[in-house]
Amino acid sequence: MNTIICDDSVNGLKKVSDNSVHLTFTSPPYNATVKYNSYSDDLSFDHYMSWLEDVFREVYRVTVSGGRCAINIDAIKKHTSNSSTEFRCCIYTHICNMMTKIGWLFRDEICWYKQNIGGKKASWGSWLSCSNPCTLRNHEYILIFCKDGWKLDGDKEQSDMTKEEFIVYTMSTWLVHTDNRHLANHPAIFPEELAKRIIKLYSYRDNVILDPFCGSGTVPYVAKLNGRRYIGVDIDKDYCEFASDRIDNANDIFEKNYIPRSQRISDSKLRKVDIDNEDMDLF
Repeated sequence: MNTIICDDSVNGLKKVSDNSVHLTFTSPPYNATVKYNSYSDDLSFDHYMSWLEDVFREVYRVTVSGGRCAINIDAIKKHTSNSSTEFRCCIYTHICNMMTKIGWLFRDEICWYKQNIGGKKASWGSWLSCSNPCTLRNHEYILIFCKDGWKLDGDKEQSDMTKEEFIVYTMSTWLVHTDNRHLANHPAIFPEELAKRIIKLYSYRDNVILDPFCGSGTVPYVAKLNGRRYIGVDIDKDYCEFASDRIDNANDIFEKNYIPRSQRISDSKLRKVDIDNEDMDLF
């Protein structure tokens, strides 16, 4: 535990014990010709899906019963193998089919509204025309899967969401701005806030959090900040070294003064009583 494994995702996951991970949160390469250091992001569609299946079969093996897997993905560019049937590849449907084939249970989806825009407005020659317009991509999806059942057993006192966080996190659309930093020269950083929400909503403190495509280490970094253990896997040596250094400088923000869930609920009720009494004093 608490390690970054520098290896191909499938081979790296083989080094992880069965039934040891409580939550996986990851964003696999989108097969959209992004320029990574040590990976070709332009596979044939069949090769891409076969590779993802190999990865998430390993993730399934290492996940505890009741554990979760959250996958951040967007629709991807059309490939020659499927361009006659899909203008834009609806990758999330392919991933859902793949995951259920492995044995995962589909639990939920979250729409990540990024606000910033990616992609081109229209095909050449169709500006201000209905000929062949393209929608601008200002959202992505997070697909949530479970292993065996819906409930993750654990110590409820170690569920660390505040009331305010719970209300926001249980909405199906999240407004979270992208992270435009190029940490370790990685071309596709996702924001710490996104990782924080998934980790706190779907795991307890001291659970093990996995990212098999950890890149600059955002998921393990945020996991450590929030009192979880972590495993990260990435094929690129530079990314792994950066992630390790980044995590070494992280400290659990609640390490010395974490307040158990029942006490936080009780304190919240007492504050509500105090507020109600103050309101009565006004009359």
